Amino acid sequence: MQSNKPVICNAEATILGLLSEGPRHPYQISLDVEERGMQTWSELSRTTVYKMLRRLELKRLVKGTSEATSGGRKRCIYRPTAKGTAALAGYIEQELSHHATHKSPFDAAIYWSDRLPNREVARLLGEYRKQLGEAIGFWKCMVEYLADNGCPKSDQALCDRKAHMLDGELAWLDKYTQELGHE
Repeated sequence: MQSNKPVICNAEATILGLLSEGPRHPYQISLDVEERGMQTWSELSRTTVYKMLRRLELKRLVKGTSEATSGGRKRCIYRPTAKGTAALAGYIEQELSHHATHKSPFDAAIYWSDRLPNREVARLLGEYRKQLGEAIGFWKCMVEYLADNGCPKSDQALCDRKAHMLDGELAWLDKYTQELGHE
């Protein structure tokens, strides 16, 4: 079934999601992205906010209006349009219902790792394992922090999913590293 909802990318969806919480100016969006750690799962960064807002405005998914600040300066405040709200809903429906395979530089390195001695591959994977352990600890702490602070279940679910995915990666890594030692 064909949808009449506009197709948007991850970064556009992130901005539309933030704007669905309430109107914002670009700097506030940048702060939200940084403070919430959204750059870890989104293609949006502080430096791309303005570019994405312009793109969304050209697609008529957001509307910017000039408003005066308490200091008398003007700034642009953005809100999603009805078309933008529909686009976000379409993005959520698409991404929640379909598995996507992501391209990874790590996968390319694993594929070609037989070009190095097993001992070197195991050493490098040991370094990767340390970083993986730190990342797992971070995401598990985030789950606890979000739960303790009454954050939405969806925020907690995102962090919990990351921790579980990394736990699976760790199990694979330990198995593969052990196999390398037996060759």
